[in-house]
Amino acid sequence: LVHAGYDLGGGGFFHLELTDKYGAESLLRGALLPGEVRVGDRNFANAKGLHSLRVQSHNQADFIVRAGWKAFALSQADGTAFDLIAHLRALPRDQQPHEVAVQAQVDKTTHLPLRLIILRFSPEETAKIHKRLRRRAQRDRKKLDPRTLVAAEFLILATSLPAEVYPADEVLAVYRLRWQIEVAF
Repeated sequence: LVHAGYDLGGGGFFHLELTDKYGAESLLRGALLPGEVRVGDRNFANAKGLHSLRVQSHNQADFIVRAGWKAFALSQADGTAFDLIAHLRALPRDQQPHEVAVQAQVDKTTHLPLRLIILRFSPEETAKIHKRLRRRAQRDRKKLDPRTLVAAEFLILATSLPAEVYPADEVLAVYRLRWQIEVAF
């Protein structure tokens, strides 16, 4: 497998690594630089891995990852459970970014502070996603969890970037650039 790190600002690869079929994808591949922001899709929405990125960089590197509704065990700052689906259901039916500060459980005693940026898809896009999910469930002969349909209405990003410095619109714009690595390949 080839693992690659792509520098969006420089427009090229900064890290290439060849592994056997057991080499897992990780945002930790390649040297972490102070001020760096690593961007990843849903595969990287893992509390232990993201916590390791923050620890190994001495909290000098950040992340933006897309998250599914089951990706993290979430709680509020006071430790009470955070119900993401209930939060999504309560959001206005607009297409403006909404934010919430939560924490993800890394282990029994460690939590990773997260800022969730949530953007509702258009009704047309939501209909396409729902259709695809229903077809897949039917094909796989599985029952579709209704919470999956709720979450499918939204793009959910988890980031360590502070809201005071990085507005939601900018974080969303950076995440959209993630496709540049696909183009580079």
